[in-house]
Amino acid sequence: MTGGSPLSGRKRDEYEKEAVADLLGATKKNMKRLAVSLLLGFLCLSVSAGIAWAKALETLHVEDLKAIVDKNAGKVIMLNFFATWCPPCRAEIPELVKAVSLYKGKNVVFIGLSVDDQKNKAKVEQFMNKMKISYPVYMAGRDVVLQFSIGSIPHNVFFDRSGKIIFSQPGECDVEDIKLVVEELLHDS
Repeated sequence: MTGGSPLSGRKRDEYEKEAVADLLGATKKNMKRLAVSLLLGFLCLSVSAGIAWAKALETLHVEDLKAIVDKNAGKVIMLNFFATWCPPCRAEIPELVKAVSLYKGKNVVFIGLSVDDQKNKAKVEQFMNKMKISYPVYMAGRDVVLQFSIGSIPHNVFFDRSGKIIFSQPGECDVEDIKLVVEELLHDS
């Protein structure tokens, strides 16, 4: 023997091919496991960040809204009526996203209510993704639109911590407007 491998040339080639095949097979399995783990991790992160829209785009009716307000007793609630085709709404939503970040974990709830046609749920979902909306969004039921006398959008409604409507008015808000109202309502209790 001259210091080489104890396997003959042909057996060594077969052994190396098998080893490479085993390694590639294991790598493919590990890549699949990694991909599944990453996907599950992303989904869990999305849920915990409030981005998962399991109930997204359900139609919200007056009784549903009342249940949401009751469930969030002790918190300030802001409703934002909007539509995907509305230029002032498109300008306002990034401000809402900023406000959501600003008040994360601080007893403030933001809810979007789309007045788009009920048949356009896919378009609303695309809009939510494009605008990076990180708060729950529902399709506004006709009864909700009538309840709040929505004649123009955007239209914003603020509830105090006891669930009483304090402010309901059309017009575009920026993050400073939202802060002004929210801070007042947070400190009024």
